Amino acid sequence: MPTAEQAITCLEICHRLSNLLQPVYVFRYDATFKTVYILAGEAETIEILVYSNGNWRFVL
Repeated sequence: MPTAEQAITCLEICHRLSNLLQPVYVFRYDATFKTVYILAGEAETIEILVYSNGNWRFVL
């Protein structure tokens, strides 16, 4: 189950992506690593990991 900080960060990221008219294709919680993975963008090139403390980073 995602933490409250993680849930808020995910909501903010998805809101920003939608404001930029970027589709979100995958939104998945990984219980093993306790991270949320977001795949977005017209060409599916935006990959983001959100950690349990609410910090996030782009996957390169």
